[in-house]
Amino acid sequence: MGTTFSIIIPVYNVERYLKECLDSVLAQTFCDFEAICVNDCSTDNSLEILKTYQQKDKRIKIIEHSENKGLSAARNSALDAAQGKYIVCLDSDDWLETDCLDVIYTEFITQKTNSIWFCAYKFNDKTKTRHNKIITTGIKGKYTLTPQNIYNKTDFSWIKAYTTKSIKENNLYWPEGLTFEDGEFYFKYFTLNPVTYFIDKPLYNYRVREGSIVNNAKEGKLQLEDIFQVVKNIRTFYIENNLYSRYKIAILNLLNIRIKSCRNILNNQNKALLLSKEILEEFNFPDDFEDLKITGNNMFSIILPVYNVEEYIDGCIKSILNQSYANFEVLCVDDCGNDNSMNIIEKYAKTDSRIKIIKHDKNKGLGAARNTALSAAQGEYIVCVDSDDWIKEDCLQKIYDKFQETKSNSIWYKADVYWDKQKKMSEMTFFPEWYKQPEGFITLNEDNLTSFPMYAWNKAYKRNFIMKHNIRWSEGVIFEDVEFGVKAGIFSPDIYVIDEALYVYRRNEKSIISTSTREVEKAKDIFIVSKNLYEYLKEENLFEKYKSAFYRHANDNINMYRHIPNIHKQLYPYIKKYIEEINL
Repeated sequence: MGTTFSIIIPVYNVERYLKECLDSVLAQTFCDFEAICVNDCSTDNSLEILKTYQQKDKRIKIIEHSENKGLSAARNSALDAAQGKYIVCLDSDDWLETDCLDVIYTEFITQKTNSIWFCAYKFNDKTKTRHNKIITTGIKGKYTLTPQNIYNKTDFSWIKAYTTKSIKENNLYWPEGLTFEDGEFYFKYFTLNPVTYFIDKPLYNYRVREGSIVNNAKEGKLQLEDIFQVVKNIRTFYIENNLYSRYKIAILNLLNIRIKSCRNILNNQNKALLLSKEILEEFNFPDDFEDLKITGNNMFSIILPVYNVEEYIDGCIKSILNQSYANFEVLCVDDCGNDNSMNIIEKYAKTDSRIKIIKHDKNKGLGAARNTALSAAQGEYIVCVDSDDWIKEDCLQKIYDKFQETKSNSIWYKADVYWDKQKKMSEMTFFPEWYKQPEGFITLNEDNLTSFPMYAWNKAYKRNFIMKHNIRWSEGVIFEDVEFGVKAGIFSPDIYVIDEALYVYRRNEKSIISTSTREVEKAKDIFIVSKNLYEYLKEENLFEKYKSAFYRHANDNINMYRHIPNIHKQLYPYIKKYIEEINL
């Protein structure tokens, strides 16, 4: 190859923006590149600007189309002419950060990868402001695109760099004559080259302006046929390469997204409905996907009780919808709060069918809300999220991978703590022994059954395991997690622990645990829950086996509030009764 980078720049009627674009290229701190500018028959002054820049710097190379062929054809013309080892796409109304090529080159050399993803700033052309909220993937480091997550990543070509070899050896081109050309190229490339590397840094400036392809799409000015044709082309690619059975779920989810986005364009709704019907029939839907429905499609059921959390629920929901593993349902149980929480959820439900709302007729508490959701769950796996907390972007993907790898009935994972009052994050230091646990299997036994935190939100279960053993959360009390966690450990004692914080637990003054430190009526529930567990062990003839673990648990309960003398003193009558009931 004659140079390190080939920067592909399609040019069509962008005289207002082209100079800024080219200046950003020539200002690069990494200088070994060629900028291949394809003039797609511009009718303004764009070609003259290109020629002026070429006279100043021979790294600017010009290809002229004899007729207007569109963005994809321009990119393909540049790709055929490219002499660089790496390919970077740059739209001619955008611009690069000065260290863009430098940073990308360093990661290519260090990571030995075929592709690099990076972030972008968004620039509003109308207001002339650059948004601090960048276009980002939320991922750092090495990453693998799978059938479960490939469809929900951004397909823009301009926030990715590729080795030229990885494109040309697979004979990949952008589809010509279609808008949304990035999608087809993206699916083909990352199916054939699934391992990539993410840089968590904005290296690109994306201009939002009137008349752009993306803006026209939002206003319904493009041919809807193109959107569906791209999905058809991707499906054909998978069939021809004997990959369709594996990537069927990706096509189904991509199709669902495209149909919903088209129907949201009001002036095209009737046409969108007609095209949706046609493509569903062509894809033999739902018969073609019946096997996915039967197996549960490796779907997660996320249990989300909701009660007076309007301050936090938006962030919680966004963390779920932004998961890299996107095959899930969110079972939101309205437990009759009196704030704006459900209105927020209902807005999300209108645009995402994965959100399902279940309403209680009266306030029943956290345990009952979880049980209601569990009864309605359709997923293969159960995950609990408290509505004032949030999960990290790869949470479901990493849990799913470990379920596939280990065949365990339950996967546990660690959490970070967000201290709401101080606005800071830390490790969960109030369970130090939990954080010392290395990745791998642990076996719960008569000594350690109750030694780990019983929170529901740091554990995932196979749904058929929970249903088979009729395990439920305690209702009408707080500390509802204890009985559920112990029973699950008894029936399936081999637990796989992921040594990574996948969950963020918010510690705030309004939470159930925090209020229990101020209210005796809540604090005493620990003794009710523990007595129920005692009686269960007795009834199932398991008490002698787990006596040591249970009495350690009982001792912890008695001393739980000792550091809060006022509450602990008021608990004396309950503690005395509890000691008598469990024969301590």
